[in-house]
Amino acid sequence: MEHDEISSITYYLAFGLTLFLFIVGLSQLLTYIFSVSGDFEFTGLTDIDFAKLKERGKETLSKLNLMQKSICPICLLDFTASMGMIQLPKCKHCYHEKCLLGWIKEHVTCPYCRTNIQQDLLHAS
Repeated sequence: MEHDEISSITYYLAFGLTLFLFIVGLSQLLTYIFSVSGDFEFTGLTDIDFAKLKERGKETLSKLNLMQKSICPICLLDFTASMGMIQLPKCKHCYHEKCLLGWIKEHVTCPYCRTNIQQDLLHAS
């Protein structure tokens, strides 16, 4: 083998190894960041937490904050007496019960402002 061929093979092996180590390191870094950050939750509220939220956040249409729009920010439909409505305790955003349930199964934050709902429920217990 010529000296140029050996240099070329060495270069590609070194580049491949560097790229591999970079990808592995980046993967571990992202896993660490997501595991320690409260903003990036991979699971939502439990059924028990949702029941607590439902009890604390039930609102009648007459109590709806006049400053809040009268539509659900998730489905963009008006609030009606026939549809259950929940107001989140801390941020006071309102949602249809069914709309919020779909979101809460995957997240622990308000869909609108990202306030952590789970922390608020834990402190209230």
